[in-house]
Amino acid sequence: MKNQTSQIIGRIRQLGLAALLTTGLASQAQTWLYQGHTDIGIDYDETVNEWDLHIHDEVNDAEYSPPTNALLVVKSDAHGFVPAGSQWSFLGAVGSDVWILPKAQDPNLLFLGFGAEEIADGTFTNDQFTITLTGFGGPGNLAIYDLDSFGDPIVWMNSADGINGSDSRVLPSGAHSHINWAFSAPGDYTVTFEANANSVLNGPTSSGPVDYKFHVVATNEVLINPNPPQLQITAEGNTLNLAWPANRGWILQSNSVSLTANDSWFPYPADGSTGVTNATVEIDGSKQNVFFRMVKP
Repeated sequence: MKNQTSQIIGRIRQLGLAALLTTGLASQAQTWLYQGHTDIGIDYDETVNEWDLHIHDEVNDAEYSPPTNALLVVKSDAHGFVPAGSQWSFLGAVGSDVWILPKAQDPNLLFLGFGAEEIADGTFTNDQFTITLTGFGGPGNLAIYDLDSFGDPIVWMNSADGINGSDSRVLPSGAHSHINWAFSAPGDYTVTFEANANSVLNGPTSSGPVDYKFHVVATNEVLINPNPPQLQITAEGNTLNLAWPANRGWILQSNSVSLTANDSWFPYPADGSTGVTNATVEIDGSKQNVFFRMVKP
């Protein structure tokens, strides 16, 4: 993705030791998650025989339910090509495009798995449940797979050969499983999961279908988030403290010249790392204006 600017969300006017701060915070209709530890969260309350399939943002300890309140973004950094070898044919033709969120954590991408830690032992028969891909829509295909000890794929679910009963996986209660997520084309996807189990207390039970939204970023795409992150700003004497949510892939920039001076924006930290989520700035009384913005690299 090319560098682009979100709305300006912080402006400081400095007059001696006085600071005037104005902020405009965007509404969070749908949170976009770009990187960091994130799970398809699965919980079950046996007292009311009710499932809760959601998204768990482990970095910020935030849950999104229904899961469509968040968009799972597969960045262009995930782009690659289908390797040679018949074992990889489920991904498409050799050399064709593929976007993969890997099982091994990449700090620049979503680290996406299935998380059922909230389900206590003894809740389900044999302490296990089944997660099934029951629906799929998008411009390409999705394959969810693990790797064996030799590095060969073990396919869990694959939309390329149609959606049927084979697109399921039995998982242990209380478990946390990370796998590979491979998309064959950029664009918007709706992925539908359903959880089933035999409750010790209630018998056979199902979550029903639950939708999750993904966006796969093309290699030449400029992606503009309509809901930029909220920037929290506090002032203590001559010090300004700024903080923003982790795993969204945003960086902070400042400019003491002009909003239109594109060559005068400087990142915090200087290397533009997306892993940094806070900054401390000393107020300089000699500068009349300092502007802040969040950008998506």
